[in-house]
Amino acid sequence: MEVPGRTQDTSPDDRIGMSFSGDEAVFCQPCSGDGDTMIAIGYCQNCNECLCAVCLKVHRKQAVSRNHIILDGDTMPRVTLPVVTPNACSEICTKHENEIVKYFCISHDAVGCGDCMIIDHKSCKVDRIQDISTEYLNGTEHQNILKKVKQLVKDTDEIKRKLQASEENMRQAYTQAIKDVKAFKKNHRLS
Repeated sequence: MEVPGRTQDTSPDDRIGMSFSGDEAVFCQPCSGDGDTMIAIGYCQNCNECLCAVCLKVHRKQAVSRNHIILDGDTMPRVTLPVVTPNACSEICTKHENEIVKYFCISHDAVGCGDCMIIDHKSCKVDRIQDISTEYLNGTEHQNILKKVKQLVKDTDEIKRKLQASEENMRQAYTQAIKDVKAFKKNHRLS
């Protein structure tokens, strides 16, 4: 069944990055991540993402993305640009709407813009989020978590395999039990 804005013939991953020329369209990246194929009608410059009508409406309402720069119609880029790098800071400060959150105060476990850090955290040890996020991604804690996740996936696959084997054994035992009961009935009727 066709639904306006959705297509069935092409997977989202195959279409991301295509131009608007002709019948081709750029699709909503958040929806594509969920397996849906929705045509993008807007583009967020801060997030570097194409958005469908529903995602765009939500994007404009959320406090985190309310002040992002949205391009739509003819002002949208003709090609989907690469995904935002993990080092880019794009969250707008809740206290200072014209500032981007760039800093982390270790003492207070708080993030903020430059103004916040100067006003509220003068005497604290403050780090740039970009620096500590890169350190974290390359650090042992993150690597250990990745190893544990990989092991968890392996364990889950092994449990799934054993479960499927057990279900097959159960089906075979059930089938054999039915045959045995039928054979027993047949033998006792003749006696």
